[in-house]
Amino acid sequence: MEILRVLGITLTAGAALLMLRAQGRGDIAFLVSAAFAGLMLFWVVAQLAPAIQSLTAMLREANLQEETIALLLKVAGVALVSEFAAQICRDAGEASLASKAELAGKASVLLMALTPLLALCRLALSLIP
Repeated sequence: MEILRVLGITLTAGAALLMLRAQGRGDIAFLVSAAFAGLMLFWVVAQLAPAIQSLTAMLREANLQEETIALLLKVAGVALVSEFAAQICRDAGEASLASKAELAGKASVLLMALTPLLALCRLALSLIP
């Protein structure tokens, strides 16, 4: 049960952060929190890799173009990374900066989706007599 190990490590990190903050070491606590969050991100990505491979194989069987599959994976990646950055900013007490990270992620997703969206619009317009 991998999740139990991860939860145990998370609780241990939480206890360490509480002790650091109680000693007035908020600066060190933030660095520990950010490092732990980075490790968790790598763990999540490693856990998602087989699922992403399965999803990619299924999308290929559905005869989707490679560009479409790549775009879907990039959008999911941008969403995860921008959410991760926003959470780190919130942990640092920077809610305003967190909202900017989320906005940047949304704008990036919109820009990535713009090309296929325009192609879909052109196709729809070509069908109108």
